[in-house]
Amino acid sequence: MLKKKVTPFFYTDLGYTLAWINGSTKTDWAGIMAGAGGGVVYRFISSSSLCLSVGYRLQQIKQEWKGPAYYGEPLTEDEISFSNLIVIKIGISF
Repeated sequence: MLKKKVTPFFYTDLGYTLAWINGSTKTDWAGIMAGAGGGVVYRFISSSSLCLSVGYRLQQIKQEWKGPAYYGEPLTEDEISFSNLIVIKIGISF
């Protein structure tokens, strides 16, 4: 953004993770994701830069556990949990 050798930046993330089937337990994972952070871009030549950032991410995990049938009905249990993550990103742009 700036024409300087070192440029600070801030970012935000917002999204939703899609569900998938995990092995024989048939656990579906899905949930919202949000995050924010900041970093610096260091331009080392005119067309390439090194990007470093640190941020925070909140990931919601919805799980549906399906078990064997008891008395003719399958066992199903829903659980919602949250993961709090520190995110460190290093990248090169060109």
